[in-house]
Amino acid sequence: MRFLKPCFLVPAATGILSSAILLYSGGAAAEVSQLLSPGVSPKSSDWVSVSQSTTSISTSDLSAEMLSDPKSLLAFLKSRPDALNVDRMTPQIALEVTQTLLFGGEILQAATLITDAKERWPQDERVLQGWSRTLIRVGAPSYVRAAIESWSKKQSGHLGESYTQYLYALSLYLEAPNDQGQLQRVAQILNSILQRDPSYQGPDGVGAVQLSRFLQEIT
Repeated sequence: MRFLKPCFLVPAATGILSSAILLYSGGAAAEVSQLLSPGVSPKSSDWVSVSQSTTSISTSDLSAEMLSDPKSLLAFLKSRPDALNVDRMTPQIALEVTQTLLFGGEILQAATLITDAKERWPQDERVLQGWSRTLIRVGAPSYVRAAIESWSKKQSGHLGESYTQYLYALSLYLEAPNDQGQLQRVAQILNSILQRDPSYQGPDGVGAVQLSRFLQEIT
């Protein structure tokens, strides 16, 4: 497994949202982008960059202490890549392990795992959110937009929780930051979030104050 130095690439007008668009140096983002072709979201097998062990372990090997300590979990995963088996995880464990892999710069492994989780639990909104965060971080907002739209159709057109809506708005902006039609749609979504929840606070640290400033920048 490879460790890569993180860096923050902040497009125009998104300085306040830099934490939501983390990319990586060292060529990882480019490697990931090469796996993405227009049209269909990549399957989990397309993300695999290391040989998978035939040995499987149970989630009991992932202790509560380990899950609460990113460094310990990362060290465990480095020594046991066979642990990345979503069939032996709960959705929450898959999300926590994905975040730990991102914390350690293991971007391809994180993308593999969260894509497995999305395929394993296609209706789980929290998994969709984690997958969307990861794809935004690797510079693939178009896949996030398409996936949330597809998921929304199965929810009678509802875009889901405020955080899902925020991720959708962010994907729209990052996909076409100079498209006025897209910007109007982004503004509509952000206004809707703020009107419904004036004290909104997302799990990524972006809250109502940041959304309001972002809204001012694009309108």
